[in-house]
Amino acid sequence: YLFDCEGHNVASFGQVGSTWLLLRKRMEEYQNHDLLSLAEVMNNVNQDYYRWTPIKSLVPAIVFCFDFREKELHFCPAGIPNLYVRKKKDIDYEQIDLKSSIVGYSEDSVFEEKVIPIGDVSDVMFTTDGLSDILSS
Repeated sequence: YLFDCEGHNVASFGQVGSTWLLLRKRMEEYQNHDLLSLAEVMNNVNQDYYRWTPIKSLVPAIVFCFDFREKELHFCPAGIPNLYVRKKKDIDYEQIDLKSSIVGYSEDSVFEEKVIPIGDVSDVMFTTDGLSDILSS
């Protein structure tokens, strides 16, 4: 997983700690097959965020899993605007635009898992909103 909290102050310190804990717990459940999809992970994280965190703000995040047997990348974005892949034969990265709700936007948000083939991919770059803005321009 990757997430981006707002600010660099005491409030963001608490947000980072609670978000990290929620993501880590739900991803562990996914790895133990207690949760069946990354969409279920992100939906549960969003629900937990509303239920358990004292300070509510928006948290861009993405959970992902590389399946090297099937040569697929499974991911579920939450407000992360895009990711970048570079194919083995290419020099430049291809930008893949992502559209999704964001953790903390609505308690009723629904997140979807996406899959892309990675058989001919040499690099995958996950970015948060600030770095995405720089790379997109």
